[in-house]
Amino acid sequence: AEKTLVRINDSLYISMNNHKKMMDHLSDFFSGSPEMAVAEFRDMLGTSRKFAIPFLEYLDSNKITLRVGEVRKFLKK
Repeated sequence: AEKTLVRINDSLYISMNNHKKMMDHLSDFFSGSPEMAVAEFRDMLGTSRKFAIPFLEYLDSNKITLRVGEVRKFLKK
């Protein structure tokens, strides 16, 4: 069967379509900035910090972003 959901953590999943949109937004953002704060990511997704943090932890654990202090740097171009 085709994979339609992406597991973010034990209780949070997103659709493949929304995952692609998130990755496209990340790529666009990092094409103009070397780092991203949690608030910028939250605003980009139009979500709350409660949901932004698990997404950022997912991106860090999958080596898409790297947490450096309070910001993230993009690892995958």
